[in-house]
Amino acid sequence: YIYRENNFFIIDKGRNDNELAVVKVCNGAYHGFGYIDKEDVDNKVLLNASIKPYADNKDVQVIIKGYLRKYLDVKIIKF
Repeated sequence: YIYRENNFFIIDKGRNDNELAVVKVCNGAYHGFGYIDKEDVDNKVLLNASIKPYADNKDVQVIIKGYLRKYLDVKIIKF
């Protein structure tokens, strides 16, 4: 499985009704995740600011790719 895009955010449900979870993939590598208020989801500057950096590794790549295969309608924001 190869990503359709190299640079994108995955947007999913957050910890409560007012927020969304954000995962960042840049140049095909996992860069981290965070949470953002629902009303800010279309602001790429705030999306970037919400990300806490984490190291990319084989396990996280398997998780992300499996998630994208399973949830074909998940929101993706390209950058």
